[in-house]
Amino acid sequence: MSGGQRVTLIIMVIVVGIVATFAFLPLPRQAEGTCGPGTTSSSAVWVKLFPDSAVWGDDISGATEQAAADAFKAHCQGVADARLVEVGVVSFASLLVGAVVLAILDPARRRAPRPVHR
Repeated sequence: MSGGQRVTLIIMVIVVGIVATFAFLPLPRQAEGTCGPGTTSSSAVWVKLFPDSAVWGDDISGATEQAAADAFKAHCQGVADARLVEVGVVSFASLLVGAVVLAILDPARRRAPRPVHR
């Protein structure tokens, strides 16, 4: 493995690691409440695994408030899904670019075959 290939692999791992951390950062605060317990939002992974963690209002009583709370949970799920899709797309794109760079830097590929004279 050449030096350029090692550098490319290291950069790929760093980029994917940085992008993956965004899946574990808290979601932005929503106008209706937080996508998590308390006054802060949970991460996209947490909201995806535990959709009931979304908090809407103080006390839910009545069908109208329950419907609004369910709509808010669905909204939080949508925000979490969007964050996870972004993480997946950027990770895939960085791996794809890294694979192309590795293929370009491959020393065996750069050597031209010598013609055989008979």
